[in-house]
Amino acid sequence: MARSAILPVASKPTWPAGHRGHQARAEIRPKAAEVQDILILVVDGFSLMSLSGLIEPLKQANDIAQQGHFRWRTIGIERAQATSSSGISVKLDGCLGEQHSGSFHGLPATILICAGEDVENHASWQIRSFLHRMKRWGVSIGGVGTGAWLVADAGLLAGRDCTIHWSKIPAFAEKFRDARIDNRLIQQDENIYTCAGEMAAFDMSIGMINRIIGHETGRRVSNHFVTDLARAPNDRQRLPKALKYRTPGDPMVRAIALMESNIATPKTMGEIATQTGLSRRQLERLFKQHLDSTPYHYYLTLRLDWARDLLRQTRIPITEVAIASGFTSTSQFSKSFKDAYACRPSDLRQISAV
Repeated sequence: MARSAILPVASKPTWPAGHRGHQARAEIRPKAAEVQDILILVVDGFSLMSLSGLIEPLKQANDIAQQGHFRWRTIGIERAQATSSSGISVKLDGCLGEQHSGSFHGLPATILICAGEDVENHASWQIRSFLHRMKRWGVSIGGVGTGAWLVADAGLLAGRDCTIHWSKIPAFAEKFRDARIDNRLIQQDENIYTCAGEMAAFDMSIGMINRIIGHETGRRVSNHFVTDLARAPNDRQRLPKALKYRTPGDPMVRAIALMESNIATPKTMGEIATQTGLSRRQLERLFKQHLDSTPYHYYLTLRLDWARDLLRQTRIPITEVAIASGFTSTSQFSKSFKDAYACRPSDLRQISAV
């Protein structure tokens, strides 16, 4: 059974009975568990869609419920401002350098990191130290979109299920080999969770609204934003258009999932057919019918796309790119790559470096 991938209700700091803090806390917030305090670390280059997808549904849920179920504050790394990927500057509520970056009573329930395409350039000891401190204090931590990169950089995704925006999956998988990366919209492993970002940030917020307030409020929030109900956490980020509305248990979806999760060590068509409950002939017939392709060619295209992303986003030697993409020799890889993209891997690497 898949884990629930909805933001968890983190427990608030507890004080021993009789402690002054215990009394003060009881007086100030007798129903603290009903309010979700969310701290959002906004990194330069962040996606406005991801940030608004997180916050706007929560604001609308508060309005519909006529109660402040959710509170949020935004902070930057070194200043109370961040510039989005579209060049729009956003004023934030504080920054990491401030000792008290929020006005919550105690710790936030959740910390989210919202970052952009150049997330690798923002990894720092400040963020690592901050996340480790929050983790020790029991705060739930989440990466939205490429924000998962910074969570992994802090060592918090080692041995955990996680996701990241699809454009970063190849580079992420090579950089953080101890993380169990997947192509799902939302992943949660204990109190560490990740989201693919963009519209998936909206899905994640609707999921939290469903849990904290109720599904009827979640439905009304979705209606306000002129959309259907949020997608399920286990839905995949990308599927061919012909398979868009199929369920995760569909044989075609399962076959593609197996291919995506076995890039470096490709499975045979016979193995994929067996694991999806089909004969090899049935699998080939389905791929031809729905994708006008063969399973082999579709799988090869996935591996070459993976290699192309590695060449563009990393400095990994071409020999290692070939191995990471499931090719047994560099010459075989170069020929397949040139057949697909009309240029050699080395040519693309040079263009990407400019």
